[in-house]
Amino acid sequence: MSDYEGHRGKLIPTDKKPLQCLDEAGFDWSKWKSLSRDDADDVLDRFNDHFYRGEYALIGDIVYKVVSEYYDNHEMVWAKKNDDGSYNFDVYFYNGGCSFTEALEEAITSADKEGD
Repeated sequence: MSDYEGHRGKLIPTDKKPLQCLDEAGFDWSKWKSLSRDDADDVLDRFNDHFYRGEYALIGDIVYKVVSEYYDNHEMVWAKKNDDGSYNFDVYFYNGGCSFTEALEEAITSADKEGD
C-alpha cells in the first residue's frame, strides 16, 4: 500500500559496482533463470529491486552507501553535498508516486545545481 515516508541520513560514495553489491548481499541469480549476470539491464533492474529501500542507491553511475533513519515529518526533498563527496539528505515523499532512489536523485540534482 502506498503511503508517505521520510528518510534522513547520508549518502557515501563507494567504488563498488551494482553487480558487486548484489553478490555481496547474496543475491541468488539461480532463482531468476530468465535473467543474466552478464546483461547490464538485468543487473540494474535487480539492483534497484533488491536495494529498493536498502543499504545502497545507484545515482548516475555512482553506487552510494545509504545510512539513514525513517521519520514522519513533512514533505521535503533536500540534500547538501559535503567536501568528501558524500551527501546529507532529508527526503519525505509519497511512495506511490516515486521511489526512495528517485527522491534521492531529485535531492542530489537540486543540491548540485545550488552548488554551481
